[in-house]
Amino acid sequence: MMLKNFRFLLPALLISILVGIISPTSWVSEASEEWVGKIVSVQGTVQARRIGTTHLVPVHLSDTYRIGDMIRVREHSRAAVVLCNGATLRLDQNSAITFSSFEKKQTLLIRLLKGAAHFFSRIPRSLKLATPFVNGGVEGTEFYVRVDRDQTFLSIFEGKVLAKNDAGAVGVSGGQG
Repeated sequence: MMLKNFRFLLPALLISILVGIISPTSWVSEASEEWVGKIVSVQGTVQARRIGTTHLVPVHLSDTYRIGDMIRVREHSRAAVVLCNGATLRLDQNSAITFSSFEKKQTLLIRLLKGAAHFFSRIPRSLKLATPFVNGGVEGTEFYVRVDRDQTFLSIFEGKVLAKNDAGAVGVSGGQG
C-alpha cells in the first residue's frame, strides 16, 4: 500500500521542483536583481507599488526598491530613501516617485510624478530627475524640487543642476531657483 502511494507522490514532487526552478518569480531571479533605493525613514503613511503589481502596500524601514517600483507619500507623512549611488532623497507629503532606469550604468533616473523632494548627492552626474515640466541633471549638489499642477519649482542650495525641457536648457547654481 505504501509503495503504491509513493509512485504517485514521486512524480508530483518532481513536477513541483521543476516548476520552482523554471518559474520567473523564483528566488534565483529575485536574488540577481539589485536594489536602487532603500527606505531609511518613514513617518506617517508611505506606500509602494512594486513593478508588475497593481496594488499599494505599506512601506517599512529598510525596505528596498528596484527599477520600475513606485513610492507614494500620503498627507502629513514623510520618507527618506538612500539611493544605491550614495545620494539621499527626502520625500515630502503628497509626493510620488518612480525609479525609472539606469543610464550608462552610473546615473539613476528618478521620476518625480507629484509633490516635493529634497536631493543630496555629492557625486557628479550620478542622478537625473524627470518631472512633467522640466528634467534635471544633478552635478554633485543639494537641491529641492516641487511639482505643482502647472510647473516645476527648483531651488539649488549647493552645487549645480542642468535644468532642461523642450524650450531649452539652463544651468542653475547654488543660491538660485
